[in-house]
Amino acid sequence: MTGETPANLALPSGPTFIRPGELPYISFNPFPAYRRAVPILPYYDCDNRRFEMYIPQSDGRLLVMRPFDYVNGEDIAREPASPGRDANMTFTFSIFQHLNYPEVITAQNDVFQDVIGMLALFHKYFVLLDYFNSQPDDLTYMAVMQTEIASALGNHRSFYDRLHNIVRVIHKLLVPTSSPMPDSFRKMAATPLAELARRYGLPDHLANFYERRSRIFFKLRAIRDNIYHHGHTLPRTVFRLPDGFALTTNDVLARELDEFSIWPAELLKSN
Repeated sequence: MTGETPANLALPSGPTFIRPGELPYISFNPFPAYRRAVPILPYYDCDNRRFEMYIPQSDGRLLVMRPFDYVNGEDIAREPASPGRDANMTFTFSIFQHLNYPEVITAQNDVFQDVIGMLALFHKYFVLLDYFNSQPDDLTYMAVMQTEIASALGNHRSFYDRLHNIVRVIHKLLVPTSSPMPDSFRKMAATPLAELARRYGLPDHLANFYERRSRIFFKLRAIRDNIYHHGHTLPRTVFRLPDGFALTTNDVLARELDEFSIWPAELLKSN
């Protein structure tokens, strides 16, 4: 936040309070029979080109605050405040709009944390590359990149379980007469397609999602389990190049991942 008040910004004469139902991004509750959760997030007012934040008070009201600046985070808006930097989280806001119940919001927050975790790994990759290229005598990059690979595979495994948990919670909430879903993506992916539809009443597109994802899920799960539980599969040698870290094509991990076509020909380099 800036330390000075812009000349054209009129400050309110006193604090402004609202009730949760008065939040500008709340319009209706599609299932009145269930208790509704109201996500308290920063809101970008497109008409006035400003952000608002809402601070819960002990009496149930919300204190409205208007920061002079907003660096990063998750906010609600009809249009991006910074078109070149903002990403539209369609999945998240669909939940906020149509399935905003406590259990679903909690499950969605878990998924969001895994998304942030994976984005952090991507960002950290380039930070580490810049650092180690500036320190040519520091050979610890091999061990560092090994831990980064293990973290990425662990995050991938966690994301599938948390994504499935959203489906499980919604299913329990809206189809209470059906058989309860297991709490593991693995068990769902291992269930035959016809059985998913019969046992849980899943629509075709959702049942097909579990089937389509099963091959890559079980492959990466096996690699992850070998690393976490058996100490196998981590690359023995990692190369540091000016434009990125590299593995040999005959490395065990590289061979196991080759079936997913993640090594484009233009990135392969002669030894």
